[in-house]
Amino acid sequence: PSQYQLLSLDSSLSVPVSAAFPIRPSISCWFLCSSVHRSLHYGLYNSLYEWFNPLYLADKKNNFTTQDFVLKKLLPELYDMVLSYKPELIWSDGDWEAPDTYWNSTEFLAWLYNDSPVKDVIVTNDRWGAGCYCKHGGYYNCADKYTPGELPKHKWEKCQSVDTQSWGYRRTMRLSELMDLPSIVQVRENPRTALIHPCTLVR
Repeated sequence: PSQYQLLSLDSSLSVPVSAAFPIRPSISCWFLCSSVHRSLHYGLYNSLYEWFNPLYLADKKNNFTTQDFVLKKLLPELYDMVLSYKPELIWSDGDWEAPDTYWNSTEFLAWLYNDSPVKDVIVTNDRWGAGCYCKHGGYYNCADKYTPGELPKHKWEKCQSVDTQSWGYRRTMRLSELMDLPSIVQVRENPRTALIHPCTLVR
């Protein structure tokens, strides 16, 4: 959503991060590291929507009855991302404004799990369209800051920013506005299970 991307994809309308931050390592660096160190597994974050992309805004104005953004931008990038970088996990996001039928999620996921070069190892979350949360996915994110009352039967993850005020980058952020360590690693005990939330995200 920030309009900066770490991937070097020909189909993208976004600004490559290397153009704005030339000394920041790109995904290619991580790809190389994981190729050398086979015990290192890596995944990629991908936002389905882009807030200010004109193709997306036009589709949204049409109540998602058109798919110009999906067909011309999103899907080509998703396929390119998998073929070029072969991630073992895709952390999908930015899906909630439209149903999976708009995003063509089932088409892409069918290819990903059956025919892609990572079909035997790939893992995905549940953010592939409005209404998919906690229903479909290799593991569940459910809602942001999701905390189940008891241990779920399906693999799950808690997503929470260390910044208590925002998910984004803030130059005005203060130390007092960050979560403390006990809050980051929460352990909830009940008679049946202990829940540990290790997946707090820094964005």
